[in-house]
Amino acid sequence: MIQKNRTRRRAGVPLIVMAAVLWGTTGTSQALAPETATPLVIGTLRLWVGGAGLWMIALQSGGVRTGRT
Repeated sequence: MIQKNRTRRRAGVPLIVMAAVLWGTTGTSQALAPETATPLVIGTLRLWVGGAGLWMIALQSGGVRTGRT
């Protein structure tokens, strides 16, 4: 049981590092976007892309519950 907890903790470290890297890309996204894109548009697109990515990961891992038995 203890070994399983350690393995799960180690698996979370890369995810935290990846989240930190992605958090720091807001300025880059704004700089590479067209000049007509507002910060609201950039933020909305980032949320949509991130949400879609999380949804796909949840579906693949079986973490989505439909409420059906």
